[in-house]
Amino acid sequence: HILGDYKKALEDFNKAITINPNFATAYNNRGLVYHILGDYKKALEDFNKAIALDPNYAAAHINRGVLYSILGDYKKALEDFNRAIDLDPNYADAYNNRGLVYKKLDDHKKALEDYNKAIAINPNYAMAYYNRGLVYKSLGEYEKALEDFNKAITLNPNNAMVYNSRGLIYYNLGEYKKALEDYHRAIALNPNYATAYNNRGVLYHDLGEYEKAMEDYNKAIDKWSDYAIAYYNRGLLHKKLGNSQRAISDLRKACLLEFKVACEELKKLTR
Repeated sequence: HILGDYKKALEDFNKAITINPNFATAYNNRGLVYHILGDYKKALEDFNKAIALDPNYAAAHINRGVLYSILGDYKKALEDFNRAIDLDPNYADAYNNRGLVYKKLDDHKKALEDYNKAIAINPNYAMAYYNRGLVYKSLGEYEKALEDFNKAITLNPNNAMVYNSRGLIYYNLGEYKKALEDYHRAIALNPNYATAYNNRGVLYHDLGEYEKAMEDYNKAIDKWSDYAIAYYNRGLLHKKLGNSQRAISDLRKACLLEFKVACEELKKLTR
């Protein structure tokens, strides 16, 4: 049904463009639909057209910047976000998205500045709190990360990613009961969340609940067939349980998926 809705939306935007070929908003919105459908080439063409028709269209610059970021062209993404901010200095989404690029470039200082700015503009911006929390987590500032994840959950209690990330913080702080609760919640909200299954598996593994850990690693791999870390973790569990052939198989798969630690572990087992 959802796919049908997007196809209907495409038809509507196509009609709008046929009626008015200079309708920048229609190109921008059609670009968003193509983006959602994974047709990045057509999405980029539409955002380019929207901006050509209206160079001061801040939202189109943001949408094109997000696409460039996904495609790994961070220089062009930053140019678009900078342009959007020049056009509208109070555009919270522009700061949040620019922060995401700086985070990918490991420029934590600039990322924090942008998330702070987004939150100052919109104190109820749940994703900006979440993204700032991820930076604090990367910096090992777990208490600050926890504060931001708590705030993000207060503002939006239905985002599985935030529970998963908060679970990792609790895990790192040794608060296993709270971590487990958060992983449970993340999976309840998104039953296809491979990362949450893997993280819960690691926790069960540490607690010596090997059967539950194995179930979670299996589910993680079932949801994401090229999930290198899950193969690695399952391989380690097989090794612990004395299933050497299965351990070798999983570690080999993780190694082929370019998870280097698995390659080292595999060498130890196959000497």
